[in-house]
Amino acid sequence: SFYSDKAGKTNMGLGQLNLSFAYKIRMRDEHFFSGGLQLGIVQRMAFYEDIKWDRQYNGVGHDPLLPSGETKLPDNHSYFDAGVGLVWDYVPQKKFRVKCGLALSHLNMATSSYFDDGTDKLNLKTVFHGGGELVIDEQFTIIQEINEENLKIFNHNKEKIGYQWYSEYFVDLIAAAGRFSGQKITK
Repeated sequence: SFYSDKAGKTNMGLGQLNLSFAYKIRMRDEHFFSGGLQLGIVQRMAFYEDIKWDRQYNGVGHDPLLPSGETKLPDNHSYFDAGVGLVWDYVPQKKFRVKCGLALSHLNMATSSYFDDGTDKLNLKTVFHGGGELVIDEQFTIIQEINEENLKIFNHNKEKIGYQWYSEYFVDLIAAAGRFSGQKITK
C-alpha cells in the first residue's frame, strides 16, 4: 500500500510505502490460523525553497537574497516501520463462525520527529479484535464485532503522561440489498 499526505507551500508531509505478507493454514477441519507481517518505509519531508520569510522583506518587496534568519529548519528523514498480526478463526458449520486476533504496530518504535532530538517516537500500538457471525437465513445475518485498541500517545521527553484507549462493540443485523429496494432476492 502507498500513502501520501502533503500540505502548505512547503508540501510538508509524509509518504509511506508498506509491503504486507499473510498466510492462512487449516489446523483442523474447523480451525484456521492466520499470521501477517507488514514492513514499511516512511519519509517525512518539507521543501523550503518557495517560502517567503518576514526578514526577507526589504521595505519594497520580497528579496530572496536576504537571509531568512532561520537557523534550524526541520530535516527530511526516513525510517522503517513494522507490524505483525495473528488471527484464530473457528468455523464449526456454514452458518456460524467465531474469530479473534491480536495486532501489534510500530514494533521498532522509530523516531518520527523532524528534529534530531529523538524524543518523538512512535509508540507501540496493540489491537485486540474478535467477533462472530450467525446466519439466520438467506437474507439475514447477525454479526458481532469487538475491537480494543491501546495506543500510548502522550510521550514527551521520555515521560509517560497518558494512554488512549479506544473500544468499539457493536451488534449488527445485516440484510441483503433487496431489503432496501423492497425486491425479493433471487439467485
